[in-house]
Amino acid sequence: MKFRIFLLFFLIFILAGCINEYQVTFNTMGGDSIAAIDVNSGDTVDLPTPIKEGHTFLGWFEDEEYKQEFTNESKVTSDLTLFAKWEVNSYTISFDTNGGNNLDPISFLYQENIEIDVVPEKEGHNFIGWYYNNEPFALDKMPAEDITLVAVWDLNSYYVRFDTDGGTKVNEQIVDHGSKVVKPEDPLRTNYTFGGWFEDEELTIPYDFDKPVNGPLTLYAKWVQYLIKFDTNGAGDLAPLIVQSGDEIDKLPIPTKSGVTFLHWTYEGNIIEPPFTFDFDENILLKAVWLKAYGNNKYRDGSQIYIPANYEEKSVDFRGMWVSHLTGDIASFTGKQQAMNQINDVLNTLESWNMNAIVYHVRIHNDALYDTDLSPKRSSVQGLNFDEWDYLEWFIEEAHRRGIEFHAWLNPYRIKGSKVSAQTIAKEYQNYPLNPASNPENILVGSSGAILNPGEPAVREYLIDVCLELMEKYDIDAIHFDDYFYISMDSSADAVTYNKYKHLSNTTNIHDWRREQVDIFIRDLKLEMDKFNKDNNRNVELGISPSGIWKNGDGKVKYDANGTAITNGSYTAGFSHYGSYLYSDTKKWIDEEWIDYIVPQIYWGFNHSVAPYADILDWWAKVVKYKDVKLYSGLGIYKAADASNTDSWKTNPYEFSDQILYNNKLPEVDGVIIFRYNYMKSLINSKNPGALKVINELWTKKANTPK
Repeated sequence: MKFRIFLLFFLIFILAGCINEYQVTFNTMGGDSIAAIDVNSGDTVDLPTPIKEGHTFLGWFEDEEYKQEFTNESKVTSDLTLFAKWEVNSYTISFDTNGGNNLDPISFLYQENIEIDVVPEKEGHNFIGWYYNNEPFALDKMPAEDITLVAVWDLNSYYVRFDTDGGTKVNEQIVDHGSKVVKPEDPLRTNYTFGGWFEDEELTIPYDFDKPVNGPLTLYAKWVQYLIKFDTNGAGDLAPLIVQSGDEIDKLPIPTKSGVTFLHWTYEGNIIEPPFTFDFDENILLKAVWLKAYGNNKYRDGSQIYIPANYEEKSVDFRGMWVSHLTGDIASFTGKQQAMNQINDVLNTLESWNMNAIVYHVRIHNDALYDTDLSPKRSSVQGLNFDEWDYLEWFIEEAHRRGIEFHAWLNPYRIKGSKVSAQTIAKEYQNYPLNPASNPENILVGSSGAILNPGEPAVREYLIDVCLELMEKYDIDAIHFDDYFYISMDSSADAVTYNKYKHLSNTTNIHDWRREQVDIFIRDLKLEMDKFNKDNNRNVELGISPSGIWKNGDGKVKYDANGTAITNGSYTAGFSHYGSYLYSDTKKWIDEEWIDYIVPQIYWGFNHSVAPYADILDWWAKVVKYKDVKLYSGLGIYKAADASNTDSWKTNPYEFSDQILYNNKLPEVDGVIIFRYNYMKSLINSKNPGALKVINELWTKKANTPK
């Protein structure tokens, strides 16, 4: 037994000594080095994977011709050298053109010679070259990686030159592409006005200095010469003046003509008086206006009245018309269509006469012709349902559509046109507790009617609320009061009110105190209107139309340092509104600029014995001369048909047109308001020569209202 075991071990030992061992060597063919390994005959090899820059390993082969592949399953039967097979990698060069045009990437084999002949393009730039890793690209062989080349550019700069065409020199500029030309100071050229820079020599394309530059540029100066030409209206030719925009014109030629006196030059009917700044961008034609003696008509002091010999129609001219239900200019409204028909008829007629403003009565006797809870509706509009259709809103829209301003005409204080007790009136207003007429203490009864008491603060506050409500609800252009302020009354009618409040005043008598009460109302209303206009981006004006005479005086006017007229009144002897009974200091309202316009009712003819038209208008023109208050003349054309009238309204068929002609003599007069609509229709229907001359010869074109 022991022998058998010994024999077995011996045989194993002998057999083990007979197994062969072989060496496998690796030729990486340029790859990294791999040590040889010993392998028993018949065994397989766990083959390593070599690395070679820029190549991909494809496998081991027993021959250099790569015919016999040796894999992990192949058995070793002898010493062996294995050869690595490789494939050369391809790598990509991409291009970041840095704002230039897009370029496709290109590929090269590892270590292949690199040739890049693509050149990018970028507007306004010059290509410097390709950069790699922030350095100029200098590789001539493809590395073993994908790479991105970045384009580097140089921004183009251009010369911008200025051709001043005989003007002062403007230095050239060097401007980077995409930047803007710095606008130079305007060049100068004697007797020319610089008209801007242009891109083309033909001066048809104005240059926009906000436009980026994209190439060399020459800009061309445009020069213009403006002419002031003269139409002397029969006085011979005058050489035009060569001027530049912005020139200060300190004098104009004065023509002469037999039988008449030169008055002034006009442009589009509007008076041009030196000195003035030439701010036109075109040639202008000035027309001469001449004065002639106005027949035998004299001022009240006996001196001759002169009137323009020719009329130059204005482009800016207020042409207003008073329209009231109270006087039958327009009938009461019974329904929507009837109201629309009447309103359209009025507006169409005013438009046909080239008028541009309607002064429409919306508050007559402490009532309302509009939608409000502050006063009762007047019977004239009770036939309308304001919940379904607000006629006044439509009325205003239609006026504006025709280019006609809408001035809301109010009698602020007036309640009754006949004598009624305060208690009776208060009962009528018991359903209107916000209306001060509901309290007898707020009412003054006079000899021919009743008014809200101007001395009561509650009345002033209420009237301001009335005006502000109108402005808030309706797109009106103005609040307009006529000549009803205080009323003819017993001298002690408001003594209780005076004694109650006189301690708040610096006045020393009831007459000055009454004027002060109306002053306070006008001042406070103007302050509230100004605030409303500012807060609402509106421009609702405040206008007053008093009786024609402020005070009777000597007509002389001087001025203080503020341009305020110093005067004791016009050279007249008629009823004045400064004193009893109206107590309205309209001159003060002008001096303080509490109102935007004033319309004195100068309802008399040129030859009126105590209140001649020319005397009064001249005085008002002097009062407003240096104040920011517009002056419109109130014309009483009804006088032409008044049987009791004996002045020139009755005797001169051209009184109407002559008064408008005379207005053009005075630069301070900005237009007229005519009293009233039905009288105008009657004059035209009866072919009154003056009225026909106004609409057919004087007002032949539309005019803008003064601003």
